[in-house]
Amino acid sequence: MIVGSVACGAALAQGGGPTDPQIAATVVTANPVDIDAAKLAQSKTHNTQVKGFADLMVTDHTGVNKSATALVTKLRVTPESNPTSQSLQKSWRRQSGTPQELIRRSFR
Repeated sequence: MIVGSVACGAALAQGGGPTDPQIAATVVTANPVDIDAAKLAQSKTHNTQVKGFADLMVTDHTGVNKSATALVTKLRVTPESNPTSQSLQKSWRRQSGTPQELIRRSFR
């Protein structure tokens, strides 16, 4: 999945889209938020379907992070902040102050 994203990013970069370093920053920004939210859901829910989905989220997003890290290391790409990664961070903070606060409110 990451290989496709990076390859797509390289193609888009030629046409003015995000560069490989910008795609890397977006992945690095998005995945930890999803992992943290899933871990909090795992610890708070009593619903087996929610727990199963949270388990899947942790597994999948941890795997994506490992693959992305291996790929950017191999390609010697350094993540570069960009409007998309910045927007993800700002949006999450604006909604809740912190990811933990938003999730906690969801489990009241």
